[in-house]
Amino acid sequence: QFTELDKAFKFTGTQNAETAFAWYMQTIKGGYDVADPALEDFLMSVGRGKFIYRLYGALNANPEKQAFAKRVYANARDGYHPIAQRRIDGIFAGK
Repeated sequence: QFTELDKAFKFTGTQNAETAFAWYMQTIKGGYDVADPALEDFLMSVGRGKFIYRLYGALNANPEKQAFAKRVYANARDGYHPIAQRRIDGIFAGK
């Protein structure tokens, strides 16, 4: 269903941050790995806490996505506000 939805509505890579966030949360839960490169771009370019905290939390909660999450975060971390850095560091530390 993910492929059909993505083909019909072009959610992966959308420039609408609210739509992208909702879509990527579902792709993480549903294992739709095709969206991972666009999710990485989103995490590299968006710094709003309401998006990134929950996305990193969902990625870290999925054992199959933890390495991806840590790699993306290592590349994106310097671009985030120090408060966001501390909060996401806490997500990976299990706090």
